[in-house]
Amino acid sequence: TTYLSAPWDSAWSARSWSKPRAINGGSSYFNALAMDNQGALHILWNEAISDDPKGPKPICSFCADLFYRHSSDGGKSWSAPINLSQSLEGSVKQQIKVDRQNYLHVVWEEGFDWYASQGQPTAGVYRRSRDGGQSWDAPVRFTLPALIPQQPISTPTSDATPVPTPAPIPDAPRQMTIGLYQNRAPLVVYRGNVTDKLYYQFSEDQ
Repeated sequence: TTYLSAPWDSAWSARSWSKPRAINGGSSYFNALAMDNQGALHILWNEAISDDPKGPKPICSFCADLFYRHSSDGGKSWSAPINLSQSLEGSVKQQIKVDRQNYLHVVWEEGFDWYASQGQPTAGVYRRSRDGGQSWDAPVRFTLPALIPQQPISTPTSDATPVPTPAPIPDAPRQMTIGLYQNRAPLVVYRGNVTDKLYYQFSEDQ
């Protein structure tokens, strides 16, 4: 991930852009950037990490975790990277919003890493920082109940073979996005990975 900037009124000129500054040392994707009301920059990116041979076996091997840094000097220097997800499942497609209190609100998807082509969708995740990214509240997971397929309709006969009950199909939030109602209350919208139904949830207590 690389950061560069330019004044808004001369961004059309390549000469106006600053020298690129590397945010991380490896390849990354699904970057997200926000600015708070103090002018500080907050950036998120996904980065594939190696599996720990001494740790628990990951559900999604060599999949990405979600990382965060902030800058209070316009991108000249950045804080140390923080792994926000620390997941065994893979974390992708993050988004970030800043509310009127300067709280940071972040969402992402867990389970399937399309870049690594591994894993299975499991959940959506929300995290919040109330101090400009210095510390973060515990993650909140969003899940969906499994889809119960309809039992096939059959005409009973004396010699009919019983039709087995279809197994439940795991469902999970996908394409998760976040908004702020009245610029304060987080609201998330997502679809079911299996059903394609749309859902929303919001919080009125921060």
